[in-house]
Amino acid sequence: MIPARESEAEQAPPRRSRLRRALRPVTALWPRSAPRLEPGPRLEPGPRLEPGSRLRPGPWRALSLGLAGGLLLALAFPPAGAWPLAPLGPALLAVALHRRSLRASFGIGLAFGVAFFFPLLSWVLNVAWYAWVALAAAEAVIL
Repeated sequence: MIPARESEAEQAPPRRSRLRRALRPVTALWPRSAPRLEPGPRLEPGPRLEPGSRLRPGPWRALSLGLAGGLLLALAFPPAGAWPLAPLGPALLAVALHRRSLRASFGIGLAFGVAFFFPLLSWVLNVAWYAWVALAAAEAVIL
């Protein structure tokens, strides 16, 4: 007696690949379909920062923050060696550069570099004063 094809398909176990058998314990950890999430309430945008806002320092204050950040970072290196001041210098620079134009950022970064590199490279004065000025100015522009 020859069995019918339909009854054979019902009796034979489905063939699964080795990968599916190996991943079976992993796939049992999550449901087949993710639950649908309802949209939440719409959030209103926060207040816009205007050019004269108190949250953003003015141009002269930002320039002085850049200078102070450079001096604080220079004080973190020897001979002063006040190493806990090291994170404060770049933090002040980041505050000063927040939401600035490219031209203003260049000026503030130049002030930071001058305040950092001129005291830091003062040992070059043993060679020549013009070498010290040239090296510190070049490093300030590159920074």
